[in-house]
Amino acid sequence: MKYGRICYVLLLLISCVVLNGCTKENDSSKAATNHTLSLQNEAKMISYSKRLDTLLETLHIISNENMDSDVRESKLQDFTQDLNLLLNEPESVEMKDGEFAEQFDNKLTVITKTFQLKNQRLNVRVVNYRAPNTLTGTIGGKYTFVQWWSAKQLVHAQMLNDDGPELTTDFVVRDSDHGIRLMLGGYVSIYHPAPVFVALWELSGQKWTQERIVIDKMKLPDLWYLNKDVNEPIIFENRQHDSMSIGVLDHRDGFLINSDHSDKNITIEFSRSGEVCIDSEHSISSNAHIEQQSYELIQAKYSEHGIVIKYPQITKLKDTAKQKSLNQILKTEAVKGLHEHVDSGTEAHVEIDYEIKRQSERFLSVQYTGIRYEGLYPHMDIRKVFVNSFSSF
Repeated sequence: MKYGRICYVLLLLISCVVLNGCTKENDSSKAATNHTLSLQNEAKMISYSKRLDTLLETLHIISNENMDSDVRESKLQDFTQDLNLLLNEPESVEMKDGEFAEQFDNKLTVITKTFQLKNQRLNVRVVNYRAPNTLTGTIGGKYTFVQWWSAKQLVHAQMLNDDGPELTTDFVVRDSDHGIRLMLGGYVSIYHPAPVFVALWELSGQKWTQERIVIDKMKLPDLWYLNKDVNEPIIFENRQHDSMSIGVLDHRDGFLINSDHSDKNITIEFSRSGEVCIDSEHSISSNAHIEQQSYELIQAKYSEHGIVIKYPQITKLKDTAKQKSLNQILKTEAVKGLHEHVDSGTEAHVEIDYEIKRQSERFLSVQYTGIRYEGLYPHMDIRKVFVNSFSSF
């Protein structure tokens, strides 16, 4: 028994030593793994920083007019390729647009937007680089990159335009029956704001492909000219050579092109089925004139617990089923988001009214403005813009 107890104690001691050794070994293994990951992250940051520094040095050579033109052209090709690689790095999305442009001596134009699509929230950044005119001339030397990510670990980038004329100033991303679409709008040359272009791209896998825009049936007023020699992108000009501007429509389905001295605007709308429609309308800046419509608007009111919301409703539309559907949308949009301005459990009086900003056969734009009162004093100004696009009446 005595020897048995001694053996038992020895076994316990050996077990403790072994277990302690294993624990230390596991801790040591974890520490080694963490240290390795830390070194890898540090190496990535150093690599990214070095790549950024190299890009800046290349950019300075391209901008140096005293340098040999062949060297500058070679460096221009290196710069665009390396910039595309940099935009594929997750670290690049950490910089805001202004910081990103400033890093490159403001030689880049950077626009970032976030879009809520059906299955994901997608961030999209469009980067423009315009090479010096002394090297590429006035038409060429514009490079467009698109960068997109749903999470920082899933960053992708692609050069869409290689030494082409377009300079993107605004864009739209949305779901369609064909998948995710990217609509670019901007100017064709440095002689902007005329002419302007609109281009359509679709995402397949992890690559954007430019799609042809059918323009055979599109009609424009006499003052406007549509370049039909090219299908991608389509180019608009004004025959009077007026100043032009292009921007995204409020409902984010296309673009509105303005000419400063013309009473007409051009609307390019992309439907979900893939159709592209061009509509010519009187200037939205002229509130005195509204086209004769095949429908009328009346005022409706939502009132409950001190909340009063006025909103428009459509009448005299031939398609009664469509009229009912559109009126439900108008009502839903008018009251949607009210909880953002009124806290549950508090007594507040809210008054919201609307103004028709744009009305035509195809579009109805409504702006809501309101005030919330708590006690005797106004507490908050509420502004909301809702634009509904009608395909037909």
